[in-house]
Amino acid sequence: MMRGRWIAPVLWALLIETLTSWPNVPSASTGHSFDKVVHFGLYAVFAFLVVRAAQPAVPGWRVMGVVLVVLCVWAALDEWHQTWIPGRGAEVADWAADATGVVVGLLIRRLRSQRVMMGVA
Repeated sequence: MMRGRWIAPVLWALLIETLTSWPNVPSASTGHSFDKVVHFGLYAVFAFLVVRAAQPAVPGWRVMGVVLVVLCVWAALDEWHQTWIPGRGAEVADWAADATGVVVGLLIRRLRSQRVMMGVA
C-alpha cells in the first residue's frame, strides 16, 4: 500500500513541529552543541523516512535532490516559525545542523538501499 509508506514520515514531521512549537523551552544543561546534535538527528531521520517513502528501492539522484531541497526549505521555514513562539528563536546554525542531517540521512538511505539490492545487508 503506497499511502502506508508515508505514515512514518508524516508522524515524524508532526513530532518535529510539536517540538519546535513548544514555548519557553528550558535550557538544556548539556549545552549548545547538544542542541545541534538533536537538530541533526531529527532531520537525518526525517530525510531517511521521506526518501524511503518516496522511492522504496534504491533512490535515484533526482528523488534525493528533490527531497534535499524540500526538507532544507522545510527546516528554514521551521526556524522562521520559531520566531513567533515565545522563548524561541531562529538560528542559522540550527538550520545548518538540520540541512547537514538531511544530507546524511539521504546518503545513509542510498547506501543502505544499494547494500540490500546487492544482497549484502
